[in-house]
Amino acid sequence: MKRTLIAAAFAGVALPTVALADCGRVSVAEMNWASGQIITRITEFLMT
Repeated sequence: MKRTLIAAAFAGVALPTVALADCGRVSVAEMNWASGQIITRITEFLMT
């Protein structure tokens, strides 16, 4: 539950930045279980 909350918070912070990026075409990919775990580990590292 805690990991899901952290991943959701990270996505909530990252998505507006992606939307404002001036890089032309922006697409949002579907996140699978493995990529969700990677994002969670990165978020845990940054928050400790």
